Amino acid sequence: MSESVWENSGRYLMRKRKIRFAILSVFLGLSVTATLITSIYTYFQMENVMKITSRDLIDKTQRVIINDTADYLNPARFIPMISAGLVRRDAEDILHSPELDNFLMEALNEFPQIDAFYNGDEKGNTLIVGRIGLNRVYAFSEVTSLPNDALYFVRKINRSAMPSQETRYYYNQQGEQVATETNPADPGFDPRTRPWYTGAKKLGDRYCTDMYLYESRDLGLTFAVPVYDRNNQLTEVMSADITVSKISDLLRHQKASRSGINFIVTPEGNLAGYPDASKIVLTLNRQPQIARLDQVGEPSLAMAYSLYQKNHEPHLFFTFDNIDYIAHFTPFPASSGKNWILGMVVPADDFIGPIKQTSREVLMISLLILAIASMMLVIFSHKISYPIERLAGQMRKIRTLDIEEEPAIESSLQELAQMEDALRAMKEGLNSFSKFVPKALVQRLINSGQEAKLGGERKRLTFLFSDIESFTSISEKMPSDVLIKHLSEYLSELSRIIIHFHGTIDKYIGDSIMAFWGAPDRDEQQVFHACQAVWMCNQRLRDLNAEWTRQGKPVLRTRFGLHQGDAVVGNVGSADRLNYTVIGDNVNLGSRLEGINKVYGTYVMVSESIYEKAKDKFLFRLVDIVAVKGKEKGVKIYQMIGKYNDTIAESVTPQDISSAMKTQVAFEAYVKQKWDDAERLYNQLLTETPDDKIAALYLKRIAEFRENPPDPSWDGVTHLLTK
Repeated sequence: MSESVWENSGRYLMRKRKIRFAILSVFLGLSVTATLITSIYTYFQMENVMKITSRDLIDKTQRVIINDTADYLNPARFIPMISAGLVRRDAEDILHSPELDNFLMEALNEFPQIDAFYNGDEKGNTLIVGRIGLNRVYAFSEVTSLPNDALYFVRKINRSAMPSQETRYYYNQQGEQVATETNPADPGFDPRTRPWYTGAKKLGDRYCTDMYLYESRDLGLTFAVPVYDRNNQLTEVMSADITVSKISDLLRHQKASRSGINFIVTPEGNLAGYPDASKIVLTLNRQPQIARLDQVGEPSLAMAYSLYQKNHEPHLFFTFDNIDYIAHFTPFPASSGKNWILGMVVPADDFIGPIKQTSREVLMISLLILAIASMMLVIFSHKISYPIERLAGQMRKIRTLDIEEEPAIESSLQELAQMEDALRAMKEGLNSFSKFVPKALVQRLINSGQEAKLGGERKRLTFLFSDIESFTSISEKMPSDVLIKHLSEYLSELSRIIIHFHGTIDKYIGDSIMAFWGAPDRDEQQVFHACQAVWMCNQRLRDLNAEWTRQGKPVLRTRFGLHQGDAVVGNVGSADRLNYTVIGDNVNLGSRLEGINKVYGTYVMVSESIYEKAKDKFLFRLVDIVAVKGKEKGVKIYQMIGKYNDTIAESVTPQDISSAMKTQVAFEAYVKQKWDDAERLYNQLLTETPDDKIAALYLKRIAEFRENPPDPSWDGVTHLLTK
């Protein structure tokens, strides 16, 4: 019985019906169903969409906070590394390096968040460089005032002298010594017992202390770096103290919503940052101490962090005290040097409240429109059926190329009139087409109903362009067959590396390679893979060029350009010849970056989009802000220096990091038209590396700007006039 009912129902649905009733039943049924489903689905999904949107907004805000915090801490992380390099290079110990003293005073002047530098060695000798506080008197006299222009002090404790001596030197803004005093050393102060010294010594690597309170109740950290001699024996530990209270300002100003709260906690739940800095430090039993998250008077924050620790889910939705909240937690990257966790808790109604009310209103309006539309369908269905039946008859005739002119179809509906006009135009086109192509072929194309299509899709990709330096001169000096073999070996080696790191070879343009990442296969680490490919290509070329030199063959020095951006990828060409390639402005910019190497004497040039995603694993040096030919907007470009902690090739050295940081500061001074500061720093770079073409280029530019100052509207962008 049941099977018979289903069979009868199926036959009823499948039987042929008049178009009037088909239109009415299908449109009415689909309209009712679609309206109800869409309205209900929209009502529930809009809340979910807003949750996703809020999560993305919160995630973006947190990335900004983490990046700003890392930038704030970076000077304290890297300056001790540079200091270690200066000690190894220039002095027998930390007490006899004027260059180190001057460098640390310059660092204090450049980075106000750094309080002081503490450096000690295994003999107990100590070098402390800091700012003179409000109590401007000699340390050992305490009643005699220091010179008015004294700004920094350099405190040196010599444990090798008998008896131990402590000497304090006082310097002004220009680095000139203005006072000094000497006294027997305090036997109670030994750097070897300090947490920063013992921590770095035990770890054998860069070390950061836990947060602690200064006497001023400000929060601070100490970053330390151990220094080893050639026998791998510890000789010194260099460190920097940095105040972290200013991080509260970042948390207070970067908000995803009006009521959201940002905070930074340690894995143990202690506060490292809070919008209201006064709540970070509590006084218990008359002793100041760092507050825990559950002690700031916001129980929703403590609950959110408890759920995060329990579930390890970065995105949370929870209810507390009858209020819905959205929470988001992001661990700081390992490169920041701290295992902090950035949290944000936002009342859900900040995002979802207005959406709920709007969804209810949309549902009611949709039901009203559905009722009106249903009545209109009943009225107009019979007016549509007859003209459509006429049009359907004419379309059936087209399949047999019966395209004789017929009387016009009378209808007050604009769409049917448009359909008739389109059908008439199609008849005229087919009639004309049949005069050039046999009708049998035209009929076959019509009956197939298919067409081969070209096209592509827009994706975010990473582009690589390479070019051999002076290849034209090389090719003129080599026989063709030898040149082809030499170039083939070169292209094979580089292509193998690119493919190994998930790249797609687009084409070979003479001696150049064009490749991209992110298509056809999705690659979430496309920027890292592209940078790794370029880095390994350079390492392989170093070995190949050495071998070719031994064989008497010319070396092939190669320039690379890397950029990431949106482009169209897909099949381009003709119907019988296709090419899977990428096109778009961002592709052109990648090609221009390769050519820009010639201007700055570099070999690997990357855009800012590459730098931002690879700076934690590769060291880059800021080169310039350029606007390529045909563009007005400038983009930052960087030179790839090396890869951090590379086990295959040479790793980044402290000198490399120092050069990159000095270049950053020099370029910022250049853009601000501080010619003296920029010239001094670029001269330092040129002294350290005489063949530094970037420093030489900027010194030339500075000289030209001194003669012919730039316009007031100059923003530091270099407009390139050639490709």
